[in-house]
Amino acid sequence: MNVHLAVELARRSYKNPDEDGAPVGMTFVDTGSSTGTQAYYGDGIVVFRGTEIYSLKDIKTDVRFLPVRWNDIKVPRGGAAAVNDVLDSLPDDLHTFIGHSLGGELALMTAWHYANEGREIREIITFGAPRAVCGKASVRKIRRKLNGTQKRYVNGNDPVPDLPPWTMGYRHTSMPIMLGTRQNLFLRIFNDIRTRGKSLLPRISDHGIEQYEKQLFISDTQ
Repeated sequence: MNVHLAVELARRSYKNPDEDGAPVGMTFVDTGSSTGTQAYYGDGIVVFRGTEIYSLKDIKTDVRFLPVRWNDIKVPRGGAAAVNDVLDSLPDDLHTFIGHSLGGELALMTAWHYANEGREIREIITFGAPRAVCGKASVRKIRRKLNGTQKRYVNGNDPVPDLPPWTMGYRHTSMPIMLGTRQNLFLRIFNDIRTRGKSLLPRISDHGIEQYEKQLFISDTQ
């Protein structure tokens, strides 16, 4: 899938069906459960909405990152609950999985579930996704089964891809495709301490889906 279409769908996924700018020709899913999982699907594609800062359900899902065994791998407890909530509402013919932020985590985990069901996975495209898999054994399983399907975009100094902390065993399952320039992790932490947190604000702005869309456009024109 063209990455510009993917990032546009990720941005539009934050719109409700009755709002201007919502994905056209796709079915909206809102589990209405405690996890607040929301997505659009159609033509074999599913795009998951990421964290909305005013949604307590989304924040609750984000902070429940203690690992739990799920579908033969270890993942964040909140993400596992969110995917379990939405699976019954998704069709069987999905092959392309897209998401921004928390939505990227859910896209990867849902693709893993479909792969375990024996279905073909064509692409997993994420923007600013957090680490979604815990432990080397789980990472190896993902890489073997989903080899060559993942495109993981990271913009500038977006802090979300550094979460949950690697000290808990969490890892990414693919190399990043970088947009802009990213500082060394320890330099970023040092600057946050030195500036008493002021340097964190521009880093947080790097996480916005609009910034990903902008940087993809800039990279095409350079």
